[in-house]
Amino acid sequence: MALSIGVVAQQYDLSIPTLRYYEEQGLLPFIKRSPAGRREFRQADLDCLCDIECLKKKVCS
Repeated sequence: MALSIGVVAQQYDLSIPTLRYYEEQGLLPFIKRSPAGRREFRQADLDCLCDIECLKKKVCS
């Protein structure tokens, strides 16, 4: 199941511009796009995002 950027931003307490920045910087390079051009976050993307947030906080489990 794919999630929109708004849903992901809300779930991870991040701003939409932050998620776009991560993608632009190559931290989330594999985000698929819908035919309309909207980002579709999949589980692998969410796992990567979780790792990024963990590294930011320096508290990984």
